[in-house]
Amino acid sequence: MPTPTRVYAPGQDVTAVATGTIAAHRFVAVSANRSGGNIAVAHGAAGVRPLGVATHDAVSGEPLTVARGGIVRVQTSASISAGVDVQVSADGKVTTATTGAVVGIAVTGAGSGALAEIALL
Repeated sequence: MPTPTRVYAPGQDVTAVATGTIAAHRFVAVSANRSGGNIAVAHGAAGVRPLGVATHDAVSGEPLTVARGGIVRVQTSASISAGVDVQVSADGKVTTATTGAVVGIAVTGAGSGALAEIALL
């Protein structure tokens, strides 16, 4: 059974459409104009201000749910510690904030490639 993305969800989710292959537990950003009424998204680039976190996998043209609030699990690109500010790194993963937009706070630490719980800002 896959690990759920959502930990706690007081915020609102939105339905989007993938403009490429998207993996769950990754940040996504607006990638084009709306498609079929839904927001078009792709994995967020390093330092970007994202729309939210993909809650499941999707391929180009498929709808997906994007978590925009709460505490969610996000895949790391490097080890992070609990309590640090985080930013988007390559391919929508998360890393300790340096020069990019701060998108959340790590609620749990995690090793590289693991899932960390992130409180979205």
